[in-house]
Amino acid sequence: MAKTNKTQSETVSNLNNDSGITLISIESLITRSHAQLNSLKKEMNQFKDMLDSILDSNDEYRQKFETAKQYQQLSGSNQIEGPDGVIREIVYTARLINRFENFKK
Repeated sequence: MAKTNKTQSETVSNLNNDSGITLISIESLITRSHAQLNSLKKEMNQFKDMLDSILDSNDEYRQKFETAKQYQQLSGSNQIEGPDGVIREIVYTARLINRFENFKK
């Protein structure tokens, strides 16, 4: 019986050891994933800013954007049903941007 208890004790000890290693591995994975997500968010924001800049300088886009605003003002609604039967909502977002290059640092 003493040998059985020793074997069970070693097994429990090994499991605790393995659990500790697994826990450290999982924590490391979470930390790396979090850092990677933060990096990707920064990169995404840079691409979004570039896209917004492109759209802001596109006359056709600005004209269509203004038409959508006129539709909302004329109809009093910010929803429109498309030919496919899907109801779409016009959503506006506010952004603060620099208009002059000489203000950039």
